[in-house]
Amino acid sequence: MSSTCVILGFTGAGRPWIEVAGGQRPWMEVRWSWATLDGGRRGLATPDGGSRALVDAGLWSPDSDLAGIRGRRADTTPGEGHRPQATLGTEVAIVHFRSLERPKEDDFVLELSKLHNYDEVVERVAQQVGLDDPSKIRLTSHNCYSQQPKPQPIRFRGVERLSDMLVHYNQTSDILYYEVLDIPLPELQGLKNLKVAFHHASKDEVVIHHIRLPKQSTVGDVINELKTKANLSRPNAELRLLEVFLHKIYKIFPSSDKIENINDQYWTLRAEEIPEEEKDLGPHDRVIYVYHFMKETPQNQLNFGEPFLLVIHEGETLAEAKVRIQKKLQVPDDAFAKWKFAFLSLGRPEYLEDSEILSNRFQRRDGEQYLGLEHSDAPKRSYVVNQNRHTHEKPVKIYN
Repeated sequence: MSSTCVILGFTGAGRPWIEVAGGQRPWMEVRWSWATLDGGRRGLATPDGGSRALVDAGLWSPDSDLAGIRGRRADTTPGEGHRPQATLGTEVAIVHFRSLERPKEDDFVLELSKLHNYDEVVERVAQQVGLDDPSKIRLTSHNCYSQQPKPQPIRFRGVERLSDMLVHYNQTSDILYYEVLDIPLPELQGLKNLKVAFHHASKDEVVIHHIRLPKQSTVGDVINELKTKANLSRPNAELRLLEVFLHKIYKIFPSSDKIENINDQYWTLRAEEIPEEEKDLGPHDRVIYVYHFMKETPQNQLNFGEPFLLVIHEGETLAEAKVRIQKKLQVPDDAFAKWKFAFLSLGRPEYLEDSEILSNRFQRRDGEQYLGLEHSDAPKRSYVVNQNRHTHEKPVKIYN
């Protein structure tokens, strides 16, 4: 079996670098050294002698300058008993590429050199998918433990070699994930991409928006961008951005906060219209946190569902607040009658009577104290989502 090699250049030690292009096999970088081959002919060989390159006599003689045959062709004959993969040594990698949108199935397989640099790898992927601009390819490494894509993609020229892309701690993977971006990756890296769940004020629907802005932008800029995309209940509606985790509200972002440090990988960013009643609070009115929960054990509560904010007025009883809560959540009378209401501080529920004056309980203005709605019938809510982390394609609808 023979193939063709091209001498690319030489190291300081006089060792040539050769690319091999045999049939449909991709080009590889293989380190060879000068050697005396069978029959006394001068040629090239790998250090173990397993692969041999007989240089055409018309292109080389023992007295010629090594650089004189740079770029010339020679016949390459693998040693006896060597498969083509073995001929190229341990520098070969058979890489399975998967679309990030379909992370469980291979799209294509490429035979590459572990010595290929970042640009060479993305160029090969771009060729495979028919893309003219390799800078619009973004790669993500494989987590060998979770068998999933790593949370963070590889940055533009963020690794030196293909071998660096395939290593995960002390393990080596043969899987890479790819995306085809709508703008070049260096330009995208100058932007902050946030996934924001917009909760409509009157419709029982959540729409996921991908907001892409320069990293120095503020939360106010995000809100302004959302106003151009979201289906608002009224043209002059004001919006706010919340940070939600484990079905609790952890932060209401000031509009002046910079978006560069906002993390939407583990926290949910939720945008919503600010109700009119919150804009005209009396001196003794306050906004409290309301969470859904169920009892896991007598000592432990499990939060679920969508947390929300509620205005309580001076002297307002629980019975009066329940009317507004039922209307907001659109819960049928028979189901709502089974709900229990509790004041929770530091995780301990104190169940409330309908006559309880809520403002007497809620003295702090943070999420450490909240009104708990105990029930087990989690309502379904329609979500319009896009799972891809960068595109603006048509979303799909799911229910939870």
